[in-house]
Amino acid sequence: MAAGKGGAGGSEPRCLTEDMVFMRTKCNRMDLIRNLNLWGNDLNNISILSQMPNLEVLSLSVNQVSSLAALGGCEKLTELYLRKNNIFDLAEVQHLSSLSKLRVLWLNDNPCAELPYYRQYVLHHLPNLSKLDSQDVTPEERDRALHAAVGEVQTCLRVPLSPPQEDFDDEPPYEPPQRSPPQHSSAPSPMSAWEGQVPRGGGGGQPFADRRNSQEIPISQLMRERRPSADFQQQQQHLQQQQQQR
Repeated sequence: MAAGKGGAGGSEPRCLTEDMVFMRTKCNRMDLIRNLNLWGNDLNNISILSQMPNLEVLSLSVNQVSSLAALGGCEKLTELYLRKNNIFDLAEVQHLSSLSKLRVLWLNDNPCAELPYYRQYVLHHLPNLSKLDSQDVTPEERDRALHAAVGEVQTCLRVPLSPPQEDFDDEPPYEPPQRSPPQHSSAPSPMSAWEGQVPRGGGGGQPFADRRNSQEIPISQLMRERRPSADFQQQQQHLQQQQQQR
């Protein structure tokens, strides 16, 4: 009947079986068991406890119990420990209302214990309690709880499975910022003084901008202007002859 491997600390939830009960109590009869400690066993199904009418003290802390319906038949139960389980609905304590001998109940560290009227609701349905969690029940607190109108209060506190999603439907669509066109100034740019002096191209026959004026002169003409004259060539030859004679 067991549905998974036992033990606390992240294993899968499982069902309480007779074998588990007998192993912990060293007793082979369910109706003779009076004390049962099932702390930290990842139990989520405890229906077999309905077969234990003489149970007096029961510890179910640190499990995954969410329903207390199986405990309604444990009429001799006096102490019940249910800390750190998955009891979301505070109305589950109504299953214990027939347990007239129940005096001690530990239910904190369950989601239902976060409700602001938690103690008042529990004591309204279980007025015979002398201690709820770690705090004793005073006659004044019991009297206020008995006269409290708890019939219409919210009993279930559920934690959302995922954080709420933000609603973006009402937000306007994104529009990029508008930029004004660049303003062109009529004043000359700092580089305008150098225009006409930078070569516009490379290679033979391509026109260059003359540094002396704004006219474009073919490169062939510039090469002719830069060739040495005939007089200069004759002077060079004369100097070479004189050096040879020496």
